[in-house]
Amino acid sequence: MTREENIDFIVYSIWVLQGDYVPYEKFENYTDAELDKEVEWQEYLWEEKRERISKTTQRHSPTKHYTKRRTALLSFLNEL
Repeated sequence: MTREENIDFIVYSIWVLQGDYVPYEKFENYTDAELDKEVEWQEYLWEEKRERISKTTQRHSPTKHYTKRRTALLSFLNEL
């Protein structure tokens, strides 16, 4: 990504993930190495968010529960 794209990504990530507004200008004086490090950190935070959402979705997913109930019901009906 270009320098500008990195800064856009960082600013957007902070806005979405942390709910904070950080001006674009804050990152203009960062070195390329500092920007790369910040991009890596934001990517890590995005991955953490994805994992939390995935775990929450799995935990609250009724599919497993309903599948067990459906299997038990079908087994019962087949015995009749």
